[in-house]
Amino acid sequence: MGFYCGGRFIYSEVGVIFFPCFVDGDEDLIGKAESLLPSAAGQYLVERKASLETASELPELRFFYEGPESDEIADSIRTFAQLDGRKPLLTIVDIGERRTHTVQGDEISKETIDDLISKFKNCTLDFVQLCD
Repeated sequence: MGFYCGGRFIYSEVGVIFFPCFVDGDEDLIGKAESLLPSAAGQYLVERKASLETASELPELRFFYEGPESDEIADSIRTFAQLDGRKPLLTIVDIGERRTHTVQGDEISKETIDDLISKFKNCTLDFVQLCD
């Protein structure tokens, strides 16, 4: 399951996209995304690889952040997921199931990201179904 962006189909095999939106070119927030996301993504990748071919296999997650200038893919994901323009915005977008979970609050930290991923792995997030 995926969606079209600029006439091409993207994320055809990804069930869930982890999409922290740091918008409007705010250099401090972009720097925060650049410093926080690689370690979270790396840790999840290690855990996912260890879980492959087990009864508790973790789904694939893609980690994104919006850069200094909005681009077509970021805009498409934001539109598809019906995300508002607030910043910072940390959300999980499940394209296949057409649902999202957005973290409430104005501060994104390592703990916020770790908590979101932990709740995702434990299936305890409250997702909101997307409207057509």
